[in-house]
Amino acid sequence: MFAGASTLTLGPAGFGVHTLKPAPSELRELMPRKVDSNGHIVLTPGISAAYRWRGQEIALALISDSFSNPAFAGVYGREWDLDWKNFSWGLVGGIYVRKSIQGCHAFNFQTICISNAKDLPVKFNVGGGASRTDFAPILGLQLNYSPKISQSFRLDVNLVTALYISLLTVGLRFDWEQSNGH
Repeated sequence: MFAGASTLTLGPAGFGVHTLKPAPSELRELMPRKVDSNGHIVLTPGISAAYRWRGQEIALALISDSFSNPAFAGVYGREWDLDWKNFSWGLVGGIYVRKSIQGCHAFNFQTICISNAKDLPVKFNVGGGASRTDFAPILGLQLNYSPKISQSFRLDVNLVTALYISLLTVGLRFDWEQSNGH
């Protein structure tokens, strides 16, 4: 990206990838959109938006998480061009917020109770009962591929990977020039 350029990307969120290890069996049962039997890859439908300027990025995603609960991810980071075939990379940090999966859940005519879910290695809980919310820090790497499809638009394929989860999004990126005020 060159100085003075800004981009806005909008698109659907795509897949969550659990990167540490397979989810415990009781949690896998609660993942209705898992792609593989271990729950490594799960469809996470939702919307995502990212704004990039002068090598910085803010990205937000509202998704239905691995357990079909509402979730939010927000990150800020730095992005650098690789000068190779429309690829860039970055370092990001932020927060992942979701409705907690702790508690009892009716699933396939049975009840599964989760007392201490081990799917997020670092998390903080707020609230209790049905309103319990998990907060987990995100610190990770980002890889982005964005080939031009017209003068102002690019396809935007973005992978953010942290220690325990990755999120793949595909969107449409709009590029525009800003005057830098000099």
